[in-house]
This record gives sequence, structure tokens and C-alpha cells, in this order.
Amino acid sequence: MISKEAQRARDFYRGHIARDYDKERMRRSLWAVEDVAIRAMFLGRKDLRLLDVPVGTGRFLPLFEELGFTVTGMDSAPDMLTEAAKRETNATLALGDAFALPFHDKSFDVAFCCRLLHLIEHKDVPILLDELFRVASEVIFTVRLGAEEHPRHGPHRQKVLDAYLGELSYTRFELISDFWLYRVC
Repeated sequence: MISKEAQRARDFYRGHIARDYDKERMRRSLWAVEDVAIRAMFLGRKDLRLLDVPVGTGRFLPLFEELGFTVTGMDSAPDMLTEAAKRETNATLALGDAFALPFHDKSFDVAFCCRLLHLIEHKDVPILLDELFRVASEVIFTVRLGAEEHPRHGPHRQKVLDAYLGELSYTRFELISDFWLYRVC
């Protein structure tokens, strides 16, 4: 069972929050940095079956389509899926829970998870990553680490990730102060 904090994060993105999500965030410097880093992360890769969870407003769907990927986007917030559908891509969109993905084992080559890990408690991180690795061979995610202790980021989050990743092969890049992009195979 996921924590109440994870449930609150899921329930937050409704109504005007979903409608204004892109407009409110695209002015922030992190937005542009993420766009460049994620494009670079996938450049030269072809024919991937990709799960984008949470897909949110579908911000990366046009990029993934441009790269020729077969994409499934899933989110637990219906209003975010409504916004994603407006992008008119060929992605399959589905309502669902990232902690209980409705897909068979290894259904995807890559699970992409942007802007979720900093919204959940430390104890929920391994649960989410286990589920992403169940359905995909590779996981790419963003996470805010931060220097100050916090229930959803900070030095303890780094320890949680280090313990989980252990001997797995991964690379990470600091996108902007304390915000990281990980690629784990």
C-alpha cells in the first residue's frame, strides 16, 4: 500500500492545476534543461517500446513520437490525461497507478518517470522502482535530491537511491542544482 503522501500527490493534479501545468512551469529554467537532457538521453535510439509514467500533460509525447517510439502514457490523474490527449499523438493513454502497473513483465524496453520521485516518501521509492523494473528493462527517471532533509527529498533520498541501485549499472546527470536525471539498466 502506498503512503498517504503518494495518494495526495496523485490527487493534486486536477482541474486548473492540470490545465495550467505546462504554462506555469515552462517559464522555469529547469523545464528547458530537462527538455535538452531528455532529448539527448534518447537521441539515436530507435524502435523503443516506452512507458511514460506519469505522462502528465504529455509534454514528452511529441519528442517520443518524433524519435519513432511506440509509447504508452499512463497517469493516475484523469485531468492530466485529458491534457495529454490534446497533443494528438499516436500514444496510447491509460488511467492507472504507477505503484500497480497493469502491464505484463518486461512489456516495455524503457520506463520513463519524470517528476514523480520527489513527490513520494522515501519508503515508497523502492516500491515504485521495483514496479517500473518489473515492466521494463531500463528505467529513466528524474529526482530532486536537495541538501536539506525533507520527507520527499534531501540527503536521505540519495541514501535510499544508493541502497536500491546497489550494483546496478546506472548513469546520472545533475540537470540543475539538486535535480538529477538517472538512467538505470
